[in-house]
Amino acid sequence: MKNFFRFFFRWVTGDLFFVLFLLFSLLTIIRFRLLKADFWIETLKNTEIYNQISLESKKSAGGNTMALQMINGLTPDFFQDVVETNLTRLEGFFVGKDTDLFFYAPVSKSGLPKQLFQKPPLSQLSEKTDLPNLLGQMSGKPESGAELKKTFLQIKNIISFLPIVWGAALTLSGLLLVLHFWLGKTLKGKLRGSGVMLIVSGAVLTLAVKSAPGQVSAVLPSFNFIPPFLFPIIKILLERAIDIGQKIGIWVFGTGLIAAVASFLIKNKEVGKPVKKPAGKKKKIWTVLLAGIIGLMILAAAGGKLQFSAKVTRSGQRGQPFDQSLLTDKPYVSNYGWLMRYPKDWKVEDAKDKEEVGFMKPKEAFFFVDKNSWNPLGENEEVYTTAIKDYLSKSEDYQQLKFIKEPKESSWKGFRRISMEIEHYLPKDKINVTEFWSLLFRPDGQGAFMMIGRAPASKWSVYGPLIENSFGTFAE
Repeated sequence: MKNFFRFFFRWVTGDLFFVLFLLFSLLTIIRFRLLKADFWIETLKNTEIYNQISLESKKSAGGNTMALQMINGLTPDFFQDVVETNLTRLEGFFVGKDTDLFFYAPVSKSGLPKQLFQKPPLSQLSEKTDLPNLLGQMSGKPESGAELKKTFLQIKNIISFLPIVWGAALTLSGLLLVLHFWLGKTLKGKLRGSGVMLIVSGAVLTLAVKSAPGQVSAVLPSFNFIPPFLFPIIKILLERAIDIGQKIGIWVFGTGLIAAVASFLIKNKEVGKPVKKPAGKKKKIWTVLLAGIIGLMILAAAGGKLQFSAKVTRSGQRGQPFDQSLLTDKPYVSNYGWLMRYPKDWKVEDAKDKEEVGFMKPKEAFFFVDKNSWNPLGENEEVYTTAIKDYLSKSEDYQQLKFIKEPKESSWKGFRRISMEIEHYLPKDKINVTEFWSLLFRPDGQGAFMMIGRAPASKWSVYGPLIENSFGTFAE
């Protein structure tokens, strides 16, 4: 009977651990992903959402010339500014210390006629719009604004308890794991039972988060109110949000596997038989510890290290924001009608005969800006990007060519910009190099700027951010 109760309580403990473990994993995704503005900002920045929204707004105007002129200011940069600012404000209110929720709607920057915003609720739109009041006006019941604000504050209050609940779930899961281990009859049984429990918990979590994006994508088309161009973006957001859950699952599965395997290294011990060789027990303990250390090393080598950072940089890697102090305080002012900041210890060379200016770290990296009067970019972006890829693929100077970022068009500071990132083998120097291209074409067809940067592929993590952020300071 004693053994039955031990088995029963261990079974109940295992079930409770499984439920709390899944709850803890879900809370981890919410706390360290979904409630972080940086996660949303960096993830959306690596998609085509802002270009797509701008394109959809232009499609809504049809062929109406006047309508197209009215929405000319609704560029990808405009929508990116609106989305990123509002995401930061949402985090500041629901997670931070802000007591009021203001909606960022810079209608003055949109280029839309002021006459559209003379009557409520549109007349309330500004760079600091009281969101509850605006929603109340839009619902046709202005008095409901106060109720909405009360609801928002209640949600904020609930979210404020999330760190406590998350910590409690983590602590209770740990205690239940210890209790489950302790309820085992022998060391062999303790390790095997708890190991199997961890294997099952980790496997279920890993499979669940792995399949979630595909399952959600399958049902998205049934929601008519979601624009189709958002389907792939929603899938990307889900994949990046739940990757932290997948890592937790892999770690727990691996830990359980180590414990289960270690249990097979321990021989069964007859009940009541006196221990004649105490040293044998020490040997077993050292064997288990050695197996655990080796297993953890394998997990770490496999990339299972858990990270809670929500920062996502280029090529999907994690990193810190760029340090602008690495660039010159004053921009280089060219004689060809443009200016730009550049890395502080780089040299500047002006090729006056070509209207080209180069910036270089001798024998390491360089980029140049070339001003041209030509503008081959027509209305069809696809034709031009295809022509670029075709030219590079056939050039002897671009061997073993790989497109890290495919050529794409976007609106940037009044230019039509084609940007891309490539890697190829340089026969002359016998090394692989990475290049970042930013081709700026005036929409009116009056000239263009070509900006190309290059560095050894092995050192792109050092020089790539310097080049790309220098390009970002370009102004005409």
